[in-house]
Amino acid sequence: STYNSATLSVRAVGPCGTSASFSRVVYANTAAPTAPASISGPVSNVCAGTTQTYSCAAVAAATSYQWTAPTNATIVSGQGTQTVTVSFASNFGTSGTLSVRSQNCFGLSTTRSLTVYRIPGTPGTISGSVNNVCPGSSMTYSVVAVPGATSYTWTAPTNATIVSGQGTSSIVLSVASNFTSGT
Repeated sequence: STYNSATLSVRAVGPCGTSASFSRVVYANTAAPTAPASISGPVSNVCAGTTQTYSCAAVAAATSYQWTAPTNATIVSGQGTQTVTVSFASNFGTSGTLSVRSQNCFGLSTTRSLTVYRIPGTPGTISGSVNNVCPGSSMTYSVVAVPGATSYTWTAPTNATIVSGQGTSSIVLSVASNFTSGT
């Protein structure tokens, strides 16, 4: 219980002699480890019925890692290690939280979590002018970023054209001279 650190050495011995020694310092754990700094792996478009691999950053004082799968997902392999394989069931919802805690003989760290998304949610209100849009003008429209979305698909009304921003959360719309109204 009072051990802190010491050097462990080894050398090979054979009939013709002895090798040089290899040494390394062996440190004792003195407290529960910190949480892993990050989790890496797919975050968006995690489709139901698929299997994905996730890893956490190494923690120096950890001897194992405790993973918790999202609802309607199962850890298939790797529990206790830095890398797990997670199977997402056919009823996996819109999103879920994968978490990991590092562990040693003193206990568990706090939790590091990663939210994974099956499909992004519906964008909220489109901001930008809806009244007094003058034919021949350019207008900017945007939505608040949707968690899990990797791009956005905009559809312009009749007699209007998306000038820039297609695929992003903000576009510039050019309104033709014969524009009257549209969605």
